[in-house]
Amino acid sequence: MNDKIFIADIFDVVLGALKKESLINDQRYQIAKLRLVNGMTYEEIGPLFGLTRERVRQIFQVTKKDIKRGLKKIFEWASRDNNSVLVKKNNELVAFLSAFTEEVDGIVGLVEIGRRYKENISIESNMQLSVGEDIENLGFSVRTLNILRYFAGGTVKTDLDITKYSEKDFLRARNMGRVSVEEIKRVLTRRGLKLKE
Repeated sequence: MNDKIFIADIFDVVLGALKKESLINDQRYQIAKLRLVNGMTYEEIGPLFGLTRERVRQIFQVTKKDIKRGLKKIFEWASRDNNSVLVKKNNELVAFLSAFTEEVDGIVGLVEIGRRYKENISIESNMQLSVGEDIENLGFSVRTLNILRYFAGGTVKTDLDITKYSEKDFLRARNMGRVSVEEIKRVLTRRGLKLKE
């Protein structure tokens, strides 16, 4: 049997038992089931209930705590008959549930990071960076921009003009500090350029 299907079945049974005992309400049951059994993301679940991604995440976090409490309660009922096997299995299941839900959250986090990275790549690939861009349009801080305007007698007008000078040249300039030089290097690197060696 596929481990993923087996785990989903366990969660389905556990969630069903908790709902039957009124330990979680219908909405929380549905959200937990979609998240744990169906593997849906918060973004996918939100529109189904008219909720934001953050609200779905909050509900899921509370539901996870209720699931753990509910499992303990269910097995406490079973342990009234001094059934030590069930109590031991309960402890194992609670530990498994904790580890699994943390792992699910970790995987979802990685998927989210990957999705954002992919979006950023597509945004960056769609941007047309023109070389020879005016320094006013490069996004420098006011301090760095003012220094560049007056650097070398006001001859620095574009990103290409900046590349004619070295880091040492800029550090010798009046009011130009390490922070401003690092900012210049960052902007040039983003544009595929660098200072003179």
